[in-house]
Amino acid sequence: MQFTHVETLVVEYVDYLSEGEVPLLRNILSFPNLVRIRLRCDLNDKRHFACLWSSCSPALRHLSLITSLTAKALSSTSSPTSSSMSAPAAAATLESLQMLSWDTCDYQLIQDSPLLDLSQLTFLRVGWRTRIPWPDFAPVVQTIQTLHIVLNFTATSIPLCSFPRLTTLRLCLPDWIPAEGRVQMADQLFSNIGPSNVVQRIILAAKENKILDGPLRELLDSKLSCLPMAQAPMIALEMTPNRYEGIWPFFIRLNSANMLCRVDELGETWSGPMMP
Repeated sequence: MQFTHVETLVVEYVDYLSEGEVPLLRNILSFPNLVRIRLRCDLNDKRHFACLWSSCSPALRHLSLITSLTAKALSSTSSPTSSSMSAPAAAATLESLQMLSWDTCDYQLIQDSPLLDLSQLTFLRVGWRTRIPWPDFAPVVQTIQTLHIVLNFTATSIPLCSFPRLTTLRLCLPDWIPAEGRVQMADQLFSNIGPSNVVQRIILAAKENKILDGPLRELLDSKLSCLPMAQAPMIALEMTPNRYEGIWPFFIRLNSANMLCRVDELGETWSGPMMP
């Protein structure tokens, strides 16, 4: 069946995708007016992922991924075979991308899928389990305006000064990282902001106020109140009003510079919001 008016598609495939099922799913992803796709599936062969997009809708603009690969699939270096792909289609120029899988899975799959064009990407969200080789990836996504990331050891390597259009940075502060590690990682991450950045808003998301303990509060208050930019950004704490009331007085420098505010909690599910 051809659903010619469908614009949003959510696919949750609870088993490993077999070779015979790839054409079936590929046909669904080729619906002509698809603008948003949220895809969750497991793959035995990473070549299957590229095949899925070989005839995808060129109207696609928003993609959310959570995938996993078997050990055999991870070791595969072959390109998709011509017999498993249809005639090449026009590339889909993505505006938003959410990579939410373990390790570097999503990154590797997208790298092998030339019909997913990231040259106009403006929104990027990376999940807490996802690892991205940022020095290699950043030059490909120079148009990013909104970046959602989780503080971890790979986030510290993000060359924020390499994102000339970045205006909103949302940083999730996880509770499973030791307090000392959070301080060190946050210090390294924000040291990557330079005079060329035009960040207007930095959002700090922590599920509990205790995550923003004394040493981390002191670092954030000191570091974010004197970023080396022409115009200081607003610093937003993502939390409820009650939680905000209990913690905002501790950010003395940000308050004195009138740089601190509150935003509502995002309320993310496994795949987050479909739209930026």
